Amino acid sequence: MKSLRTSLVPVLILWLALGTISSAVFALEPTFTKIHPKSLSNPNYSQFGNAVAATDRYLVVAAENNEDLVTNGGVVQVFDARNGRFLRQIRPDDLTAGDHFGWSIAACGNLVAIGSPYADDGSDVPGAVYVYDLRNGRLLHKLVSPDHAILDEFGYSVAMEGNRILVGAAKHSTPSSNCGALYLFDATTGALISKLSASDATDFQRLGWSVDLCGGLAIGGAPGSSGAVTQGAVYVFDVLDPGPAITEVKKLTLPSPTTQDYLGASVKLAGQLVVAGAPGDDDVKPDGGQVHVFDAAAGTWLRAFAPADLEDDDDFGRALATRGDFVWVGGEVANGYQGAAYLFRLSDGAQLAALDAADSINNRFGYSVAWCGESLLMGARFDDDVDTNAGAAYWIRPVAAPLPLDSVAKVRDYAPGAVEANFARFGAACLNVDGAVTFDARLSGRGAGGGKNSGFWSEITNSPGIGPLQLSAQRGDLLAPLTGIAMPDRKITPSGSPISNQQANAVFQVTASGEGVTRASNRFLLAEKGSANLQLLIRTGITNTLTGDPVSKLLEVTQSHSNGSGVAFAYQLQRGGAIGAGNDSGVISLLGNGTTNVEFREGNPAPGVGGFTFGQFLGRVSHGANGDMVFTCYVTNGGPPVQRAHRNGSAYLTQGDLPLGGSGPEVRAIVTELAGSVFSPSITRATLTGAGANRSNNEYIYSEFKGGIARKGEQIPGEATGVLFNRFLGFWPVGLDRVILLVKRSGPGIGRRNDCALYLCQEDNSFLKLMTEGDAVCDCDCPTVGAIQRVEVDPVGGDYVILTSLVGGNRRHNQALFRGDAGLGNATTDRVFRLPHLRLRKGANFTSPVGGQASAIRSMTFIESKDRGGAGGKGLAQSINNAGQIAVCVTFDDRSKELLTGKP
Repeated sequence: MKSLRTSLVPVLILWLALGTISSAVFALEPTFTKIHPKSLSNPNYSQFGNAVAATDRYLVVAAENNEDLVTNGGVVQVFDARNGRFLRQIRPDDLTAGDHFGWSIAACGNLVAIGSPYADDGSDVPGAVYVYDLRNGRLLHKLVSPDHAILDEFGYSVAMEGNRILVGAAKHSTPSSNCGALYLFDATTGALISKLSASDATDFQRLGWSVDLCGGLAIGGAPGSSGAVTQGAVYVFDVLDPGPAITEVKKLTLPSPTTQDYLGASVKLAGQLVVAGAPGDDDVKPDGGQVHVFDAAAGTWLRAFAPADLEDDDDFGRALATRGDFVWVGGEVANGYQGAAYLFRLSDGAQLAALDAADSINNRFGYSVAWCGESLLMGARFDDDVDTNAGAAYWIRPVAAPLPLDSVAKVRDYAPGAVEANFARFGAACLNVDGAVTFDARLSGRGAGGGKNSGFWSEITNSPGIGPLQLSAQRGDLLAPLTGIAMPDRKITPSGSPISNQQANAVFQVTASGEGVTRASNRFLLAEKGSANLQLLIRTGITNTLTGDPVSKLLEVTQSHSNGSGVAFAYQLQRGGAIGAGNDSGVISLLGNGTTNVEFREGNPAPGVGGFTFGQFLGRVSHGANGDMVFTCYVTNGGPPVQRAHRNGSAYLTQGDLPLGGSGPEVRAIVTELAGSVFSPSITRATLTGAGANRSNNEYIYSEFKGGIARKGEQIPGEATGVLFNRFLGFWPVGLDRVILLVKRSGPGIGRRNDCALYLCQEDNSFLKLMTEGDAVCDCDCPTVGAIQRVEVDPVGGDYVILTSLVGGNRRHNQALFRGDAGLGNATTDRVFRLPHLRLRKGANFTSPVGGQASAIRSMTFIESKDRGGAGGKGLAQSINNAGQIAVCVTFDDRSKELLTGKP
């Protein structure tokens, strides 16, 4: 643990230099600014720093025991987050003795909510929360409990997200004495939204001792849970569509609780993880404390951690601040009440850094902690610089955390297998089920000359798992050594994007040049299986064992998500001889060994009754698991040809069908189609014509098993009356019975800033709104979603990733990556866990694993697997797999660009 140089100069702001510290967190020496209380006439025992909050613009520090006006009245001071300059102090006009104004604080953007749990209204002491505008110190709302009960401790804890405020009342006594309760308010109007209570409320449970709020989740710590033994618990609430009174969807407890663990003394959300302090935990040291991590969706305990230097009676875990996969934990009792702060990674519990302040003697550094962007704010409420226990806060910046993804390749780094060549630009990067990446890239350097400036690289090995990054094929390579095919002097050029949805199997296309190769015979479909040679699947322009007749064009290639199921492609044959306009198209799927599984060709009889013959195929094919192919072609039985969608030859939707039944409109044309995972239904986008169909309602998303899912111009289920589907931008299957839809909307309250939305059609056919433009984002500067830029979904497990712009917050941090899992839980009590969570953000500071140099994210991008009609998850290249791992290209502020993989 490293310390600040000792300095006890009693000035307002003390600039301190830090000694050497872990390069995993700090790339360069950060600045430590010590902030003291300003302009207090009686700072003695004010305990400035008992609570802290930070936004991108403001640092907010409370002194709940300040007695400038009244005994233990309290005060909150606001500082500029750009330079630490004091701006103003805040007190309510109705402040009375013993209010302890500033006991708790939460800030978001330009707003701050300040708890005063012992505020006295003249007849009793119910508590209150005051909401202020940080820009000018103006009081906006005074929030009070609707129950207005004496000594409720309303305001004991407070959390804020977007336009909502969550308040804990730790001694609320209905239905049981001191059982506690939570209250959700609208920050814009100050109106009560919901009261949140434990379904098993018991005496002295103290629900509301700590709270947090993000998206559709609200959590409350109840350290007194389990009665007199005070083992503690955390209650998880769904506040997506809150009613006036709701109870928890999950109760989280320790797997082996003991007396006086006090689980829930502090709580924080980190995506679907719940982080909870248990300062009385004895597992490591007697009363040493631990921090516990739970999977809220599963309701299960994952792990616990404590610092390496934990001692008896440290009470570790009373103050938490989370961002992504990391948490700073304040340890105010560490080092004989000097205090400390520790950084841990949530995914494995690893301790990454430790901090203390060398000038802290019984100061309780780390009593409170806030983390916003690259700034860390630590309270030291017993600091004596200004006066006895007057308090102070330490402002530390810049801070960074290790990058939560693995670097696969970097622009300007050497390209494995390409002699004297470096990566210059990355193309499409896809990820298989094991997390092995395959991508195409452009090259620079001496070895990229002579036409050798591009190629394919892969981490695929000949067995399940991830291998070292290796060159699969480089432009200018000879075809014979790559494939083992006796074609000397033929050089290849990579073409298009690779696809890899299976273990130990990727496919890509190349063109070849050289003797005997013409434009009609120069395209090769190859498979990379981690062995010495690439496998040739098919070549254009020559007689082959798959289609028999020479293929002229590969119109679409897809790969199944089922290991060993091979690929499928839609083709056009070379015309000549017996091949003409009436029999030159078809689709074929291959087994994993490259042999034919099933083929359907124009001019051949179509399976089923009616004597139909396959007509022209439309050049699309989806390759679901188990080798299923979904495609559309024309069929005829002597009359005019009609379009028909098939699954392995079995028709499920035909032009002229009445998908709405009765005398409704009929199918005019099939736009696109797909099948996702094993046994999942085929899903089709079609246009409608006839009765009641017009330009405003003539598109339809149809499921083979579920029937109609959504129609343009119809009411969106669960939305306000009149909010309609206006346009379909994309759709993806999820498992057997769910579909994700990216849509444009119209109707009351819908405009250009919120018309794009992502929905999940759930297994019970209800619609869950996953994200809309304008949604609040859980971060300290209170941004909202701007534009939904990219969406990718794994059709097997339902993991999905969203890239958006952000507005309303820090303009330098205006892009974000979210990850979610539509396969979690159920459609009712667990639906909230299917929502996405912020995982990466532009402007976030990260350190590299080599050298510890830090840089901030400048931009992010990943590939989408949709076809032109919006069908995704059909077997094209994917940037997310069914473990939630992603492949993303990130540009940093130092202009470096890296291809990264992992689960952020």
